[in-house]
Amino acid sequence: MYRLTILTVLLVICYVSGQNFIQRTKRQSGTGGLKSGYQPERVDDAVNWVNQFLNTTQSNKPSGGFNLDPSNVVIRNSSLTRPVTPNKFDDEINSTFVEKPCVTEGGESGVCVVYYQCDPQTRKVIGDGTSLIDIRSGNVECVSYLDICCKLNDRLPVEPQKTEKQEKDAEQPQQAQNEAKPSKNPSVSKECGWNDPSLFVFQPPNQDVSDRGVYANYGEFPWMVALLRKSGTKVWVQNDYIGGGAIIHPSVVVTAFHKLLQVTPNELKCRAGEWDTQTDKEQYGIQERDADRFVSHEEYFRASVYNDIALIFLKAPFELTSAPHIGPACLARVMPDAATCFSMGWGKDVLTDEYVNILKKVKLPLVEHDRCRELLHTNTRFRHIPNFVLHESLTCAGGEELVDTCRGDGGSALVCPIGHRDGKTRYAVVGLVAYGLECGKRDVPGVYVNVPHLADWVDRQMRAEGLGTDSYSF
Repeated sequence: MYRLTILTVLLVICYVSGQNFIQRTKRQSGTGGLKSGYQPERVDDAVNWVNQFLNTTQSNKPSGGFNLDPSNVVIRNSSLTRPVTPNKFDDEINSTFVEKPCVTEGGESGVCVVYYQCDPQTRKVIGDGTSLIDIRSGNVECVSYLDICCKLNDRLPVEPQKTEKQEKDAEQPQQAQNEAKPSKNPSVSKECGWNDPSLFVFQPPNQDVSDRGVYANYGEFPWMVALLRKSGTKVWVQNDYIGGGAIIHPSVVVTAFHKLLQVTPNELKCRAGEWDTQTDKEQYGIQERDADRFVSHEEYFRASVYNDIALIFLKAPFELTSAPHIGPACLARVMPDAATCFSMGWGKDVLTDEYVNILKKVKLPLVEHDRCRELLHTNTRFRHIPNFVLHESLTCAGGEELVDTCRGDGGSALVCPIGHRDGKTRYAVVGLVAYGLECGKRDVPGVYVNVPHLADWVDRQMRAEGLGTDSYSF
């Protein structure tokens, strides 16, 4: 009897609460989860009504009954702001783009768009790439530094890009492509060594500012390749990053051989077209190719890093025709007497001792061979070697305070300008990052593979493969 009394009281309370809920619902909207005007006639009807009420107001009710455990609540994110345009991580990210209103510097209404979707005259707001901090702030009204506030009538029609996966699927299955031998003479429609300023993100006021940039501009060094361990994803995983290399042919990458000692060809892929590893908003997508085999110099000497050069032959060639941000490098035949050159990579920054996200650009003076030997013998641990010799297969650059390539940059190219045309600059590879005794220490140059000294070896390997040397000659 006591239990029945308690049950009755509870049901009456639920009934009264339900009636109040129905009346509030009718006053507010005229409709509800229950039919309006519902009046339970018996206690059983009241119990059914209560269950219906609970089911209506608890969307994640489990089969076993009503449960208020917050861990059972499903939260759906409806505020993502990544672009719907295909991205370099294509199957890894599925997101929705919401246009964000903004006000331009001229006080006019606009929307935040990716930089290349706005008139080129508006792109100059993106900065010059000389600061490690400022470029990440971007437009204060837009989320990403690659987004700018664009007037509606300045927006450019941009056709959706096909992802590399879509392009491959349209031609042939990915697996068949990877297993196929590369064509002996794939189309090489580009002259080696040229960059394309029309792709640039940063808009420096002059060449001097550009040369001092902390970051490389987008498309500034189109031959640059990241060597990565295969991990089943296109998302950049720092632990998969091995070092750098340079495209010298659609099917061939040149690098320092010591970077390949930690992987087999089956474990390696080469990524071209990369720039900022943490975003997918660049104008063109990346391309990845699996390594087929390595060929290293037969006189490589590991202890002293002599003849530290290797060619990576790919299972399939890079597609260059529709990729203005990817192209072959030129190989120098002679070392310039004196020049200001550049290296690049995603290795550690000298100032922060952290791996960079955006491809860095390091301005370096070449150091004459005998002068370099003297500096290394005087200012490093090599002072303990009485008869230290810098091998002829090595060369040097740098030696300026806090300006240097560093850990993780191994295999990346050292390039010097060899020509200019229509605002473009042409470079030739004179070195590959071999080793450094300290990063950014004054009067301690970095040591690089002497590419002109080893160019004949490269020629022999290319001819043996039937590929020729035209792709990297100038």
